[in-house]
Amino acid sequence: MNKRNLSAILRCIVATAFLVLYVMAYIVFEKTVVEWWKPVVVGAVAIAVTGMTKMTRWRWLTTTDDRTLNGLFHVYAVGAVAVGVFLLGNYWLPVRDNDVTADGRAGYSETVVVEKKEIVERDKTQRVGRHRYRKTGVRYEYYIGVVFKNGMRKDIPVTRSVYNRTRQGATTELQLDRGLFGLPVVREVGAGQTIQDQQR
Repeated sequence: MNKRNLSAILRCIVATAFLVLYVMAYIVFEKTVVEWWKPVVVGAVAIAVTGMTKMTRWRWLTTTDDRTLNGLFHVYAVGAVAVGVFLLGNYWLPVRDNDVTADGRAGYSETVVVEKKEIVERDKTQRVGRHRYRKTGVRYEYYIGVVFKNGMRKDIPVTRSVYNRTRQGATTELQLDRGLFGLPVVREVGAGQTIQDQQR
């Protein structure tokens, strides 16, 4: 493998790593009690602070002097790092402050109202060639929309069993942690709940 090919592979790995950061941040965002605009603001501030004058530093990766392309990649890369650090750091580094629930578990609990339930159908695909995929089936993702005491609404991914025993219009209990940046993180939904919902 020559040096040129190795350099191209390295650039591809770096670009993909930023995309993985976005995906991981979104997965964590679904379990974090935060308005959507806050991570966006964090990313925008990071991009502004680093300054668009730094965009020429991405020439080694974009292999071009085009200011527009380098500027777009600067937004893409810095945004990924900022949003990733903000959401993943908050999720992975909880600040417990000796919080203990009544049954002795770490964190704290909060009762919320189940406003809605939703099943999302996703296609399963398999790669069969370059840029070619075929459908191999479907998978289902389960969500409940809850309302907190402060009025905030949040759609939370849950397992099928939790979805089935949660009733729309009823209350359920969330087990939460306080994240590093003060954002509550949902660790468990419906602990000890046994209500069976017949409305699928």
